[in-house]
Formats: sequence, structure tokens, C-alpha cells
Amino acid sequence: MNDQDLAKHHIFKHIKFIFCIVVVNIIIGLLFVIISYFYFKNTLSKNTIKWNSVTEEFLISVIAAPFLETLLLQVATYNIFRYAIKFTNFNETLQNYLFIFLSSMLFASMHTYNWLYVVNTFIGGLSLNYSYIYFKKEKFHPYIAVVSIHLLYNLFGFAIKRL
Repeated sequence: MNDQDLAKHHIFKHIKFIFCIVVVNIIIGLLFVIISYFYFKNTLSKNTIKWNSVTEEFLISVIAAPFLETLLLQVATYNIFRYAIKFTNFNETLQNYLFIFLSSMLFASMHTYNWLYVVNTFIGGLSLNYSYIYFKKEKFHPYIAVVSIHLLYNLFGFAIKRL
């Protein structure tokens, strides 16, 4: 396999990874919707922000939020965490697990519309933060990859809400 074929293979591998994470997040999100509907008086539908228009909701939740939240909750948090953790003797695996868990807690704490949404968002945060670590190790544009996952998931949620 020549270098160009190898590069195409890696790109395809990363796109498959992004797609798989999005699909898993959608399945988990749909399970939370079902659980909410049947066991918790549809708690998830009684959440979030009251939008002034569909355009505003789309621009903020589908476009702006993935870019801003990834910048704050993966990139900045990762860099701050790496600076703080260097004073410990934790191995890299433990450091990665701590980052994934703590950053997911932070992500969930920014989505406190109701308790079930916080749990759902924490799980979503786990996958976003894991993806960030994965793409950092792969040296394949972790910011863009995580934004893509987040954006596609939010786009699905936005679209399904209108069905």
C-alpha cells in the first residue's frame, strides 16, 4: 500500500469511528427518551431552553454549541488538566480516564435542564471526551473530529424533534 492509499485508509478509518460514535450516541439518546417517556413522566421533553425561533435553535444548538463546547470542554479542559496532572505520578491511562470522567462531569453540569438530561449528557460527554483522547493519540484533528460528532448528534436531535 503506497502512502496515498494509506492516508485514504486512515481517513476512512477515522470517518467510520466518527460515524460509529454518532450512531451509538443516537441509540443511547433514544433509549433515554423511551425511558423518560415510560418511567419518568416524559422528563426529557420538559427541559432545555425556550427558543425564540427554529433558526435561533438551529444556529445555537447545532452550529455554535458543538464548536464552543468542544473548545471549552475538550481542548481547554484537556490542556488545563494536563498541566495540573503533570505534578502527579499517574500513568497515562489513569490520566486519560480521569480527564474523560472529570470533563464529562463538567459537560453534564452545563446541561442541568433536569436530572435525567444531566445523566444523558454525562454519558454523551464520556463518548466526546473518549473521542478527543482517541483522535489526539491518532494525531487526526481532535477538535474537528469531536465537533463533527457533537454537531451530527445535535443535528439528529434537532431533526427528530420536528418529526
